Amino acid sequence: MSKKVSFSHLAIPVLDIERSIAFYEKYLEMKVIRRRANPTNVWLGDGIRPFQLVLLEADPGDIDDERPSDYHNAKLTNPIVASTHIGFTCSSCTQVQRIAHMAKEEGILEHGPLEERWPGGFCAYFSDPSGHSIEVSYNQEAGYNALFDPICELEPLLNSYKDGDELWE
Repeated sequence: MSKKVSFSHLAIPVLDIERSIAFYEKYLEMKVIRRRANPTNVWLGDGIRPFQLVLLEADPGDIDDERPSDYHNAKLTNPIVASTHIGFTCSSCTQVQRIAHMAKEEGILEHGPLEERWPGGFCAYFSDPSGHSIEVSYNQEAGYNALFDPICELEPLLNSYKDGDELWE
């Protein structure tokens, strides 16, 4: 029997779509695969795996009621934090250190970089613009070694998915 189910995407609410795109492009080398206007969301890919990160424009219910009037200081009611992070694999310890250094310079580094005993590997944690916890790691025990040869091309994914008869744009 062949496997018929696999991961396709993770959708997270964000406070500012454009600021979040810039963050994921800068720190994690992701690229926009597609955009949708109703509801507002953007799909990002890494060009290595077909799994995608979807940035959803936060609904009013996603935003803390005690928020300031501007999104740069707003907070999500339930961001992904602490042990429930979004993890990315790096190709070297040097890459983890480079990303952690950028995060420290911008005041968003949460922890690391350091070698951890469990789940193992060299890692660092930092926050995205909406407060979600991001982990970058190298040589972590995840049951596999990350492959850095692309298994999918991003270009064919651009505007290729159909919603009924209309292309998603």
